Amino acid sequence: MLKNLLKKYWQKILAKKSENQLINQPTEAELKRWANSEWIEYQAWLFHHGFLSLYDWQQLRDNALSWQHRPFLSVVTPVYNTDSNYLRECIYSVQTQAYPDWEMCLVDDGSDNQATVAYLQALVIKDSRLRLRHFPSHQGICHATNQALAMACGEYIVFLDHDDRLAPDALYHIADTLRNHPDTDIIYSDRDSISENGSRFMHLFKPDWSPETLLSGNYLFHLVVYRRELLEQLGGVRIGLEGSQDYDLILRAQEIEPKVRHIPKVLYHWRQHKQSIALAENVKEYVYSAGVRAIQDTLKRRGLQGNVSENPHLWRGHYRIKLNQSPSNRYQCLHLNTLQDYAVQINQAFEHDTDCDCLVILGPSVQAVDREALT
Repeated sequence: MLKNLLKKYWQKILAKKSENQLINQPTEAELKRWANSEWIEYQAWLFHHGFLSLYDWQQLRDNALSWQHRPFLSVVTPVYNTDSNYLRECIYSVQTQAYPDWEMCLVDDGSDNQATVAYLQALVIKDSRLRLRHFPSHQGICHATNQALAMACGEYIVFLDHDDRLAPDALYHIADTLRNHPDTDIIYSDRDSISENGSRFMHLFKPDWSPETLLSGNYLFHLVVYRRELLEQLGGVRIGLEGSQDYDLILRAQEIEPKVRHIPKVLYHWRQHKQSIALAENVKEYVYSAGVRAIQDTLKRRGLQGNVSENPHLWRGHYRIKLNQSPSNRYQCLHLNTLQDYAVQINQAFEHDTDCDCLVILGPSVQAVDREALT
């Protein structure tokens, strides 16, 4: 009898201790689960290039602790009526980062889901690294994001959506990049998606920094990191561009000619569910209207005239710009011959028409979408 009472007593004590213990590292089982894919080919790639064991995680932690200078990072996350399981995994992915010097700035945007509110309130009591603000009513993601930016103390800002997940080594690689390249203003990484089953798939290995490619869509988004001073210079995200505020932000930032670095690692996991455009691209129509407006405003700032529309040949979120042709410019269209040296053909084209302002180059693998594109 006494033995059973003592057993129950210590079970309660240990459970209470576990409940109050600071979450600071993942378990081996979680690391294995997070490396699971429902695509066979991607699973093989993850096994060779993307799996992080607990030993690997500890090595990264030890390395980071040995650095003389460790940049402080602020993870900003607006929250609104988030599914408690998604939110728990999102925050947990930050708490279990191999890199130790961070804070997480959470702004609850007037959630009326009491489970969301209660979970956030309970969490910040246990973990001082988590900072929370509540809006009394829903104000939109732009207001919530700017509030989170105002809370941030870090040298750099890491953007994380409330239902997504960071890789366990994400902040480590960001900090390491900043140590080696302290002039960096913006960092972005590769990403993949989380299916409704919780498995990873749909990886996106991104190109390096390309301002031209950026005009056709926000290929940077997830994971993106900004120098805080740059965000202050830009005035945060623009109200009224909800859904594509991050696209507008990088388009405006580009005009300041920032130092941008690409980390070719999958450091962000974008969750798919029925309320997310990651799965249902038409669920938030306003996102694409805001994207068109962001590009239109960009053309106006740069003194360019043209029409902006969604590209019907690609997934939603890709755009097409048709600039108005200047009547003073002369264009020449060159169809490359694969039997001759390309450079010779291009040089000859300019030599034969010295008054040509622009040369449109086409070839076997580069063709106009339609005849109108050449007019």
